[in-house]
Amino acid sequence: MYRYRITQRRKRDWLSKKKSLGEKHPDTLEALNSFNNSLWREELYNELLPSLMQYYHLLCEVKGKDHPDTLVKLNELGVLLFTLEKYNESAEKLAQAFILRKLVLGPAHSLTLQSQKNLIVALRCAFRFPDSMKMAREMYNICKKEKGEKAEDTLFALKEEVLGCYFSGYEQRALELEKQYIESRKENGENDTQLLSEYEELSTILNFLHYFDQLVPVREKILLITEAAEGRTAEKTLKAMDQYASSLRKQSKSLTGDAKTKSTALTVTRELWCRRKEALGLTHADTLKAMEETVECLDFLCRYTEAINLQKELLCIYQANDKSRDSAENAMACLLELYLKDGQKEAAGELADQALQSLLSEEPLNEKQILRIRGIMQREHLSQNPQEE
Repeated sequence: MYRYRITQRRKRDWLSKKKSLGEKHPDTLEALNSFNNSLWREELYNELLPSLMQYYHLLCEVKGKDHPDTLVKLNELGVLLFTLEKYNESAEKLAQAFILRKLVLGPAHSLTLQSQKNLIVALRCAFRFPDSMKMAREMYNICKKEKGEKAEDTLFALKEEVLGCYFSGYEQRALELEKQYIESRKENGENDTQLLSEYEELSTILNFLHYFDQLVPVREKILLITEAAEGRTAEKTLKAMDQYASSLRKQSKSLTGDAKTKSTALTVTRELWCRRKEALGLTHADTLKAMEETVECLDFLCRYTEAINLQKELLCIYQANDKSRDSAENAMACLLELYLKDGQKEAAGELADQALQSLLSEEPLNEKQILRIRGIMQREHLSQNPQEE
């Protein structure tokens, strides 16, 4: 309330001076600037926009477009438009400020670089990624030459180029630059904990490119950092472990997957299941998902007896929950497939008949699962009832 009264007092002061002295008088301009500053502090951005626009145009007339005071307000106008999420308009104003500051002050001046930084971010937020990428590379080259490879502004430009490349579809280039960015920050003395967000972004790029052999150690590092900071069953730790386990399973199925990777995938996935069971409970959806993934790992390693026993346990959990009909039917079909892989054809036949009778007795019919079970029965000649052929 106190700030609001100050803002209203400054508005009255400006209007009074405008009436008595004229809108271009230095005292009037100073009063308008004070009023605008109050609007900034009060975060009254929609009211501020026309007022700041008016002040900028008055400065252009009184002091000229390339005067330092005018350029400051042009830059502020761009920042305000950005705050209002008018990113294209913001980029337009910030580009004007950058070009004029570059001409007047030079490309390496701190105010020029500040305008350039603002412009790069506005271009990125406006989804003009090729433009932001090009501007970031220009800034990087200037800052590297004038300030050095490890300077804050240099690293800012490098990171923005990473983002521009990634969102423009140049993922390989983004990967190279992200690795360079991380190494530069390490050389500046930052540790792994401080670089956690960068490791997460690196993992996103690696996952997109399906570079699972590189992805696995990065996600393992993310897990170790997160677990040390948050604890073994914290939500963030479980999420990091889930991503690590997922990358291991993906690598297991890729050309770079070996026996050790497959075994590690099982170990980590099973540990995730145990931790989720401890933190969330046996029947939580995330716990059951990890349980299913553990069965998948056992299946992939041809450890069918263990997979069958765990799948039976999973099936019992789903059958005990009236709301898990689809999950129970899917679990039964998966168990049927495991029996067949393990050579237990008699058990598979009994389960197939049981599954089909159960599916045909329920409303509405799950036609997809019925077709799936019948398909398996016909393929493996499991049907004990000729009418079901």
